[in-house]
Amino acid sequence: MNVRFTSCTARIVGAALCGLLTLPLFADLRIGDDRLTVLEALGQPQGRIEMGEFERLFYERGEVQLREGLVIRIELISEAAAEARRERQARESESRRERGEAVKAERLADSDFRTRPAAERYAFWRDFRREFPEVDVFVQYTDAKAAAEADAERQRTADRLANVERRVADAEFRAQQAENTARTLNTPTRVQYVTPWPVIHHAHRQRQPYRHPPFVHHPRPQPQTPQPGTRVRVQPNSDAFSSSIGISTAEPLSGFSLGY
Repeated sequence: MNVRFTSCTARIVGAALCGLLTLPLFADLRIGDDRLTVLEALGQPQGRIEMGEFERLFYERGEVQLREGLVIRIELISEAAAEARRERQARESESRRERGEAVKAERLADSDFRTRPAAERYAFWRDFRREFPEVDVFVQYTDAKAAAEADAERQRTADRLANVERRVADAEFRAQQAENTARTLNTPTRVQYVTPWPVIHHAHRQRQPYRHPPFVHHPRPQPQTPQPGTRVRVQPNSDAFSSSIGISTAEPLSGFSLGY
């Protein structure tokens, strides 16, 4: 069987809901009341959220929702339930305070904790305040925070100095490189003759030949051409690999001439 809701049915449902909401639980507030009535019945809210035409008022017993200044939803608990909740919260707060005092005393007596970095001690007391708001650690928290900030400032100063020193060292290195490059460009070029095979030279007065570094040949000076009229003497050398010609103008030979 299909059920069709008419305007009469809607009015009946609305009246039933209003009857439920007018029970002693909400005897001081009804759906459709304006904002002023809510404030007179419950007082100033502990918090509120406004979103366009909607508004939510938060109280210790719950919340009230309004639309265009009129009550559309009531979510409140009874005063007895609120009192029971307050007592439960008080017991939990006292238990938390006792545990926090024990943790605080343990940390203050710990010598290793006092020697830890300031940033670590500051983080501990910050988390401690969030977990145990009933315990007073304002002095410890403030001292640790100031020490952590001082350490952070000293670290930033040291980092800046190290950065400046690194830049100075880089500048000096680049200047040295530029100076070396300029010195290299101003140095005359030295010509070396390189051969594709190793060259063996026989040392004077040595039977065993020695080998220069491979592929590097230092050219020998060219012999001077004797001037016309200069007498020369042939000096045989049995120790060398081949005979050499010695040119001497200090001891001229008689009866020997090369035709100059």
